Amino acid sequence: MNSRLEQARDVARELKEKFNTNDIEEIADMLVFVQEGDLVDREGMTFKVNEYPVIITDKKLSQQKKLFVLAHELGHVLLHPYKNQSHMKKYTAMSIDRDEQEANAFAFEALFGHLTANDFEDSYTIEEFIREYEFDDEVVDLLLYTLMY
Repeated sequence: MNSRLEQARDVARELKEKFNTNDIEEIADMLVFVQEGDLVDREGMTFKVNEYPVIITDKKLSQQKKLFVLAHELGHVLLHPYKNQSHMKKYTAMSIDRDEQEANAFAFEALFGHLTANDFEDSYTIEEFIREYEFDDEVVDLLLYTLMY
């Protein structure tokens, strides 16, 4: 795994240690304003109001998916505080893929960094876990990499 992704995961581990909790909703509530809304073309978004970060998650998401989106957006707030992803994607030719990968790595570590292959038994398979959280292929790759190493 490249060093930028490892750094993103380190930030998530340090944050959980600093606040002495694995509850990403609790951590987010201490750092940003979190709100649900009707989002049309995205699952979540981050922006600032008077320099205070705000995260909006789509209220139509399942609870599991909403947690991942919240953690992903919190990753953007902490890892890319001066970047406007929506503006970059819409109005520039700049690639935001690396930032998205880093936010995914942060989210995965924040929520699931404690998991090992032993956590998946016959009654709860990796495939069921992937379906429950509605992971995209990139996050599935992170999961499999983490469980193998």
